[in-house]
Amino acid sequence: MATIPLTINDPPLSLDLNDSAFLNQTLDGFMILTVQNLSPSKATVYYSSGGAPPQPIDIEGGDNTPHIVIENWKANNLTIINTSSNASTQVKVGIYGLGVPTTELYEGVSTPLDQYQSAGTKTLSQFMALQLANLGSSQLALFFVFSVGKPVAYALNVNDPGNFPPDYQTTSANQTKVVNNWLGRNLFVINVSTDTGVREVRLDPV
Repeated sequence: MATIPLTINDPPLSLDLNDSAFLNQTLDGFMILTVQNLSPSKATVYYSSGGAPPQPIDIEGGDNTPHIVIENWKANNLTIINTSSNASTQVKVGIYGLGVPTTELYEGVSTPLDQYQSAGTKTLSQFMALQLANLGSSQLALFFVFSVGKPVAYALNVNDPGNFPPDYQTTSANQTKVVNNWLGRNLFVINVSTDTGVREVRLDPV
């Protein structure tokens, strides 16, 4: 039984049965918790924060897409524990939020992002178009976008959205465009795809 510290916007950690991951202090803003079942058996994890009752996440065996929780834990601690009934069930957990990007997102330039790399910039106070892409590939692509208000999770190349985990914005295409006014705030995009293929992000004024 191990207790492992989480780092915001780092690759997820693997948890065996009864292992737990923790973050001493979440951000004072919305974050995204990811839980991925790596096993053919059903996974159950519980997460808790700030003295609130633990909340369960159940993921059926063979469902290897990360399930997400979008929440503002208000700078409290966060703990996640693998309580699955099968001793061989392993999960991965990660935590993501508005942070310092690994690369600058320049206007009008397509920026490649490796797995768990991020891009960011201070937006203009006008409508802008953010393109998320996995060009030339049918592989699932996952992006988290943080700025004003709640973050949004995008999933590309999803052919069966009815059987996809909830709380994602899905498309069957290998790219999507988001037009929004981020009010001059910071914009932060991270590639959280489960494979190591390179994805692309681009930001243009409208």
